[in-house]
Amino acid sequence: MFSKRQNKPSMQGLNISANQKSDMPKNLKHEILTIPAPSQFQWGSVSNLDFKEKNCKIHELVIAFNTSAVSGLSGSVANYPNLNPTWFWANRIEIVINNVIVDTVYDLEEFILNQLMYEDEDRMLNNYSAGMYSSLAHRNSLSTTTSNWYLPIKCLFNQTHFNVLTQNHEIQLRVYMNNLSNVCNQSTLTGTPVVSINSVNLIARITRLDSENVNQSLQ
Repeated sequence: MFSKRQNKPSMQGLNISANQKSDMPKNLKHEILTIPAPSQFQWGSVSNLDFKEKNCKIHELVIAFNTSAVSGLSGSVANYPNLNPTWFWANRIEIVINNVIVDTVYDLEEFILNQLMYEDEDRMLNNYSAGMYSSLAHRNSLSTTTSNWYLPIKCLFNQTHFNVLTQNHEIQLRVYMNNLSNVCNQSTLTGTPVVSINSVNLIARITRLDSENVNQSLQ
């Protein structure tokens, strides 16, 4: 026998079950996948990230960059050089499913969504992982050593928890990288900045689906 809860008076005070029926199994496995980029990323070029896992539900995608320290500059200015937050490393990212562009996310749009659509604890975590926009010192610290930077993408996967079940559901991100001259801030330092992108990975937060749930979804 289910316990009962009374709903609001505006709903006539009806008694409803405290627990509602769900067809989603309770023993599903939740994972975080790290998927290397198939080719080297370069500033000012287009590079791809592919998601080809099957029988899973995607909740979130994050692009992880590992970069070298900024070189090629001389002089001394406090907190310079520094790189912009990662939202501004790419002009746009196209989300492609079954060779169709289903969505395009833009740098400023992603930055604004991060500031508006998260609880403050998550917003701050995202900002520090991307390079804190309000802290030159933090970004200088990341920029002057070999560092990991993260680009959280708020898009359709956060909202729909997209199912990847067949080859037709495979996902590709086409990342249109900005020029380094638009990303690196050097103040009065002289020279031309050089930063190598050592590696790029796609980090995916997913739920594995069992065969019964996959068959129901396909039907």
